[in-house]
Amino acid sequence: MTGLLYQVQFPRTIAPFLSAMPLKLATLNVERSKHLDLVLPFLAEQKFDVVCLQELMERDISRFKEIAGENFVFAPMTRWVKEGPPTVIGVGVFSPHPLKHSAAQYYHGSADILATFDETSIDTKAKTVSNPLLVADIEKEEVVYRIVTTHFSWTPDGSAS
Repeated sequence: MTGLLYQVQFPRTIAPFLSAMPLKLATLNVERSKHLDLVLPFLAEQKFDVVCLQELMERDISRFKEIAGENFVFAPMTRWVKEGPPTVIGVGVFSPHPLKHSAAQYYHGSADILATFDETSIDTKAKTVSNPLLVADIEKEEVVYRIVTTHFSWTPDGSAS
């Protein structure tokens, strides 16, 4: 499991205009279903306002809704045929707070044509994964927060090719 935890604090110049308490946010790469035994109890205990997930399996969405919030949006990246029944992998945003707007913009590939993930080589990995930028506007205490998540491509040692 890889991820970052953020407690959003606004600069003093902006803070007086916001009546809401800070937003408690987590972003985690759940690596398909590999770490559910760790991730789900952690999310239940922490009670985040927003949870962003990468490599989320579509078949696991209901489990995350129960813990991270019924309001969610999902953007598909690729089809996955290993480890259980075929499913789709993507990125998601979950919240117990109202979702006012959402959109997915693909900067590589498309949701319309999802390939089956091929991990034969770095090249086939890149060609069989679409990369969305997922946007969700979430309202907490009459303030709307724009949340954005994605899953970047991977290259050995961070090289450009």
